[in-house]
Amino acid sequence: KKVLFLGAGGTAQSTSIVLRDAGYEVTLLNRSAKRLERYQKEGFKTYTFENFEVEKFDLVVNMTSAGLEDENLPCPVEILEKVVPKAKACIDVIYGKETPFLKFAKQYNRPTKDGSDMLLYQGVIAFEYFTNHQFLFDEIKESMQKAFILPKNFKKTSNSKSKI
Repeated sequence: KKVLFLGAGGTAQSTSIVLRDAGYEVTLLNRSAKRLERYQKEGFKTYTFENFEVEKFDLVVNMTSAGLEDENLPCPVEILEKVVPKAKACIDVIYGKETPFLKFAKQYNRPTKDGSDMLLYQGVIAFEYFTNHQFLFDEIKESMQKAFILPKNFKKTSNSKSKI
């Protein structure tokens, strides 16, 4: 499966390695080449907006803050028009709102997801780290939904039965 990350910051750094280790082919697209250098050294395929080569990606993920407090898209619309219609789904790491990127993906009837599940897992992992106490996903989901106003239809995205 092929994944395109829009952005090459800290969120993309850890997530790209995890996905690659799970067998995904991760490509990163970023406005500046400087941020892409560390990914190139790690063997990832990287592009700037100027040299991007269109491919078919199964998943397109916005890893930028574009749309958090503005109506900006994470990359030029001309690029999105070429990759989003071919993608199986689009994800934005921003949670709690429908970002311009997710709205754009919905125009092409692509399934979308915000970053609320990522927030939930980060909270669970941080709590475990600081308290040395583990929770099952369902044990903490309701509390996290109240604290962070996660959607009521929020579901665990992994089939894993192990503790988080």
